Amino acid sequence: SGPDSFTAGATLIWDGVEHTIPPADEKASEEWMNAHSLLPHLSIKHGNLYWEDKKVDLGKVRVTDLYQAFPWPGGVLIYGRTFPRKGFFESWPFKGPFLEAREIEPYCAIFFDPKTLKGEDKWLNGKVERPFFVFPVPH
Repeated sequence: SGPDSFTAGATLIWDGVEHTIPPADEKASEEWMNAHSLLPHLSIKHGNLYWEDKKVDLGKVRVTDLYQAFPWPGGVLIYGRTFPRKGFFESWPFKGPFLEAREIEPYCAIFFDPKTLKGEDKWLNGKVERPFFVFPVPH
């Protein structure tokens, strides 16, 4: 982050078409996310995610890092890192490779409903070069 990170704008591909988000919009998004950050409500204990000291059910994943968290329709959207929890017989050499791509670049989108404390994570297919941004910025 910082002033230099906004000089080129973010490029993304949506429905096969490349778009560039102007630097001013990207900066406005970061400012909005910082102003609406929900990180103070979240914590990690023993690889589990907690919302205001209540455990969030994300299934069989271990949460290690939280970078961004903000309100999203129906709940909370988080940019973080998760790893699959594997039992003894689900681990190498019994099943699967020694390391999976998800374990090397574990960046994920995590979404949960703070009312039910149920959610899920979605692996982002490798390292994300830029954090999330919201566009257009809600008023």
